[in-house]
Amino acid sequence: MNKLRFAIIGCGDIAGQEAEGITKSKSGELKLVMDVNKENAEKLATKYKVPFVTSTAEVLSRQDIDAVIICVPHFLHKQITLDAAKAGKHIIIEKPIATNTQDALEMIAACKKANVKLSVAYILRYQPMVAKARELLKKGAIGKVINITIQQVGYKPESYWTQGWTKAVTTDWRTSKAKSGGGILIMNVSHFIDMMYAITDMEPERVYSEYDTFATKVEVEDMLVATLRYKNGAVGLMQTSSTAFGGGDNLNRIYGSEGQIIMGDPLKIYVSKPFEGLEVNKWNDIPLEQMENVWITPRVNYVEAFADAVLNNKPVPIPGEEGIKAMLVCNATYESGLKHSPVNIKF
Repeated sequence: MNKLRFAIIGCGDIAGQEAEGITKSKSGELKLVMDVNKENAEKLATKYKVPFVTSTAEVLSRQDIDAVIICVPHFLHKQITLDAAKAGKHIIIEKPIATNTQDALEMIAACKKANVKLSVAYILRYQPMVAKARELLKKGAIGKVINITIQQVGYKPESYWTQGWTKAVTTDWRTSKAKSGGGILIMNVSHFIDMMYAITDMEPERVYSEYDTFATKVEVEDMLVATLRYKNGAVGLMQTSSTAFGGGDNLNRIYGSEGQIIMGDPLKIYVSKPFEGLEVNKWNDIPLEQMENVWITPRVNYVEAFADAVLNNKPVPIPGEEGIKAMLVCNATYESGLKHSPVNIKF
């Protein structure tokens, strides 16, 4: 087998990016798309010139499908994963892995039992800035990490909560805590929680948060602030909102005992001691490999890595055991906000 044959389950907001990632990869092939809404399935199928079906059972019964990408609302992840594992299909799940820890653990166990590979699509790991920042940290460019700050502040229009960004599908799952698992934190910031873990290998052990729903007609949070303590003693901050009229700042920083890194393109680094020709006590720009698209290019890279893992029996990128970590941080953050007290994070 030269290419991994994929089917996409769920033709909503993110499915188009997944289809692009597969079709632009060298090792993946899109064979089929599925959605319970025939019109949605047919639209995506027509664009990518593949067949479509309207039931998961039809996908899982196909012998020409090696792997599925699950792009359905969060609360549906568990059952489809269990069914796909039973059918012997390898699985990519759009983040988050599930809405709660117990479901995630059952999904991981089912895939192990069925001997199929499971991966969570935290694709930001495959942006060039992540690999470069990790390299700089491992070489000691900024000393010991003492603070990780994640700030993602913006505005989601009212239409987003029922139609997403693309308005491809009308649904209410994003507005429901039970169906989504939460708001801006788990839907979006979990990407950056995973990204910072991929760079630093650092797990937070405790979180204290405050959040609420201030200006959005939904059950989930639209503004959240949290502080964290990491196992190595470092501290952290998460600040996020989906209701910042006029927008806000999206800035992710890693503070060290001897410098600082700001994530972006170019990557910015400030060093207080000589390091590989960088100017000391000044900000330095680190040029990065250019991406065709900041979301599609890393997705292509991710599909390539997943396909290589399956085709050549290697460990998959972001297996379930790693993909669950961002969700555990999010869920502990939500628990802290409800209790109005710090909560320990159990990995």
